[in-house]
Amino acid sequence: PWHELPLPLSRAGRGSVLPDRDGAALPGAPPLARETIALLTAPALSTWHGTATGEIAGWSGHWIKSPPMITHFVGCLSKAEAMQSLGWWFYEADDTSADVAARVRGSAPMGAILPSLLPLVRGPGKRLLALDGPQLHAPMHGKRAFLEWQLPQRARLAVLAGQLGRAAVEPAVDCRAKWIPRFPKDHLGIRQTPGWPWPFDNGVGVLMGPCAARRPEGHPEGLCCHPVFGPKIHNNWFPARVPTVHQRVLEAAADEVGPGTARALAAGDSDAHILRIPASALLDAQDQLDVGKARTRIAEADAAAGHATAIVVLVLDAQVPQLPVIAAVDRAAVCRVLREGCRVYYGDFPRNHPPPDDPQ
Repeated sequence: PWHELPLPLSRAGRGSVLPDRDGAALPGAPPLARETIALLTAPALSTWHGTATGEIAGWSGHWIKSPPMITHFVGCLSKAEAMQSLGWWFYEADDTSADVAARVRGSAPMGAILPSLLPLVRGPGKRLLALDGPQLHAPMHGKRAFLEWQLPQRARLAVLAGQLGRAAVEPAVDCRAKWIPRFPKDHLGIRQTPGWPWPFDNGVGVLMGPCAARRPEGHPEGLCCHPVFGPKIHNNWFPARVPTVHQRVLEAAADEVGPGTARALAAGDSDAHILRIPASALLDAQDQLDVGKARTRIAEADAAAGHATAIVVLVLDAQVPQLPVIAAVDRAAVCRVLREGCRVYYGDFPRNHPPPDDPQ
């Protein structure tokens, strides 16, 4: 709320002169002058976790319904991921941060998008590769089962995207999965942390936000969940900076192309800028992905549309419920892209580090 209080002007060198509690000027004060003072009240500021009042607004997911004016992501292990999931990240910031990193020798990437992927997701040269299909939205009910499905998808999509000159989009998560940490008073009962309790080293959880993508029947409408991993998952399973981008980057790219493309993407349809390919159509005789077949399908779509296809979506179906490895790409090439994550690409999971399946 705004409040106006008439204050007298102070005389030079004499400090502030305030009215008494009845509003009358003190003896010797100059005439009253009107000054407007803006006060920011405490409810305007909110933190992800840990204020003097024990606030956990970010963790609890209530920012989705009631976003605050000013936020502090204290206690959030992945701030850029959380802001992207909420739809609060402005990708123009990545243009600036990449420029700074390029100009300052030794500067590490600071934005949400790796600088090497920026030309593929921003501006007229955008080229993205994503996944869709019923299996992608299946609510897996164990942490290990989820990791053994989700992480190979990321790894193989990243390698395939590199072969096709595109940016890989990280698969989303079904918000109904039982391994997600849950608390009754949180938004939809979901606690947005990589596991529970603190420090979440061994955990995996989700970050939530509103989205336009169509969701399966029974899933909360207009809501998307994005996985977030604890430090030990990144250390023992999968590196944090694999060349992929958040699902929000895909939505932002479709919005930039035009409203028709954004609507088609949300509905799971094709248009002049979206090509949907069944993954089963790209298999070779050994049931591996044939990059040549993918290039041919994309080239045909480009020729028919008269321009490059911005978004390619591989559809996982009953024949191919999980993205297979890519034919004719050797292990050395895979490991150059994924580093220590290349073992997950081949389904070699760390048996000495099974995360507990108990969501609490």
